[in-house]
Amino acid sequence: MSEGKSSKARRLLLFFLISGITIGIVVIASSNIRTLDALKHIDLRDILALCILTFMMYVFDSMRIVVLSRAIGKKVPFSYAMKTIFVGSFFGAITPLQSGMLPAEIYMMFKYGIPLGSSISIDAIKRISTMGVLAFSGMVVLLTNKEFTSSRFLIYIYYYVIFFYFFISFIFLGVYFFPRQTMWLVDKILGFLHRHKVIKDYKVDRYVHAVADDYYKAINFFTHEGKSGFFLAIILTILLFFTDFIMAPVIIHGLGYPVPFSKALQAQIVLFPALYFSPTPGGSGVAEGGFALLFASFIPKYLIGISVVIWRVFTSYISVIIGSFLTVGFIDIEKILGPRSGANKP
Repeated sequence: MSEGKSSKARRLLLFFLISGITIGIVVIASSNIRTLDALKHIDLRDILALCILTFMMYVFDSMRIVVLSRAIGKKVPFSYAMKTIFVGSFFGAITPLQSGMLPAEIYMMFKYGIPLGSSISIDAIKRISTMGVLAFSGMVVLLTNKEFTSSRFLIYIYYYVIFFYFFISFIFLGVYFFPRQTMWLVDKILGFLHRHKVIKDYKVDRYVHAVADDYYKAINFFTHEGKSGFFLAIILTILLFFTDFIMAPVIIHGLGYPVPFSKALQAQIVLFPALYFSPTPGGSGVAEGGFALLFASFIPKYLIGISVVIWRVFTSYISVIIGSFLTVGFIDIEKILGPRSGANKP
C-alpha cells in the first residue's frame, strides 16, 4: 500500500475508532433488556423507509452539482455527481472540520473537465447554501425554544458556527465583492512564496489569476443570469436536510416509541451545524454524543444508544464506506496543485 493510501486508511480508522468508542460508551450507559425488546419492533418496512430516505438524500445532494454545473453550461451526469458526493463524504470523514470534503469535490469536478474556478464556485454555492440553511434554521429554533436556549453550551456552539459561516462566506465572496483587493492580497502572498523559493515557476501566478478570473465570472453569473440555478440549489438543500432530519423520528418510531416529529427536527437542526465545524474527523464523537445529549430529554434512556447507532449508519457510515471504495486507487488530491487549465473527462 502506498504512503498516501496508508495515510487515508489510518485517518478513516481514526474516524470509526472515535465514533465506535463514543457509541460504545453511549450504548453501554443506556441499554438494558428493554433495548432488545425495542429492536424486535423494527421490521422490513422501517429498514426500507430508511434506505429510501438515504437514497433520496444522496439524490438531492447530487442534483445540486447537476443543477449548478448545467447553469454554467457544463453538463455533469447525475451518476458522476453522486460519485463526487461519496468521494467528498470520505474525505470529509478523515479530516477535521470536514475540511477535506470541499477540495475533494472540487477535484472531482475539475477532473471531469470543469475549469477550476468554476468548480470552486459550484462548491462555494453548495457550502454557502448548506450553512445558510442550517445557521438560519438553527437560530430560529434557539430563539423560539427555551429548552435549547437554557443551555449556554449550545448558545456558544452557535456563536462558533455563525462565526465560521460568515468567515467562509467572506472567503468565497471576497473575490466577487472585492476583486482588486483580493488579487492584491493574492499577489502579496505569491510574492512572499517566490521570495522564500516555495514557488519558483512564475507560470503559477498566471494560473492563479486565470482561476480567480474564472471564479469571479462564475459567481457573477450565479448572482445575475444564473439566479434560478442558485435558488434551485437552495431548494434542493432544504429538501436534502428535511430528508436527513426525517430519519431520526423514523428510527425511533420503528423502535416502538412515538417521538414528536417537531422535537426530533429541532434537536437535529441544533446539532447539525456543529458537526460541520467539529475538530474531530467527520464530526466523529461529536455527532454521537450530541445526538445522545439532545434526544435524552424526550426519548427513553434505553433507546438512546441503539438510536444513535442506526442513525449514524444511515446518515453517515454508508456514504463514507462507499466513498472509501471509490477513492482507493482513483483520486489524488495533490494533482490539483499542478498548474493546468483543465482536465480530460474520465
